[in-house]
Amino acid sequence: MDALNFKIFVINMPKSKERWEYVKSQIERLGFACARSDGIDVSALGKNELDKYYSCEKNRKTYPKPLTKGEIGCHIAHIKCWEKIVSEDLNFAVVLEDDIFIDGKFPQAIDFIKKHFNKWDFIRLQVETKKRLLYNKEDFGDFSICEFIRNSGCFWGYALNKKTAQTLLSNILPFGITADSNMHIYHKFNIDVKTLLPPVVFARSNNDSDIELFGKRKKQRNFYPFARQVFSISTYFGRICQLIKRDGIKKFILKITKIRKV
Repeated sequence: MDALNFKIFVINMPKSKERWEYVKSQIERLGFACARSDGIDVSALGKNELDKYYSCEKNRKTYPKPLTKGEIGCHIAHIKCWEKIVSEDLNFAVVLEDDIFIDGKFPQAIDFIKKHFNKWDFIRLQVETKKRLLYNKEDFGDFSICEFIRNSGCFWGYALNKKTAQTLLSNILPFGITADSNMHIYHKFNIDVKTLLPPVVFARSNNDSDIELFGKRKKQRNFYPFARQVFSISTYFGRICQLIKRDGIKKFILKITKIRKV
């Protein structure tokens, strides 16, 4: 395979210089350059630009609760990175938030995902925040590529290729769901979400994200009773249907009989 053209984007609010310098120094110390990508303050966006990315109507139809300004801005900031992958004709990009700690094995992880570029569309580099049902695991020595029935939340660190970026930009806009919850419906677009184990991106403890600072969620009622449960069940069911369609019922049943939490 020819050399892959990629970048590491770090999403960072303009006022959060300390966070930018902290993440940048980690990445540079590990031998990589990185590009800063602006975090988004939704209150500074014009109506036309906001409407391009976010839909209140879609939010009400597809998600249990109204999104805060911080959640909307966070999702837009990630989408801006995906747009850069396409406009800069990158093979892939690593997208990181600025409230993270990067493990010393990050360079090996980058080499690994480059070497196995044909095995993933979207791969999480971050730690899973909860135990998940492991559907499939491919071991390659120091690292494994895992596939869960459903990933845990948060969106600190991942890589996606150009084709996946194009698919997401063509299908999710305008969005009505948080960035991490939207990942639970990627199966609708035949995007397989994989996870790298062991992870190489971790959250900095006791550190709230500045990216979601604006309009931080207060207690908000669901749009209707049991809305969160309906969302969870429907995304689980959709994911299972996608796996059956992709792998066939026999292979799916075989894998389900060996499923375990990790």
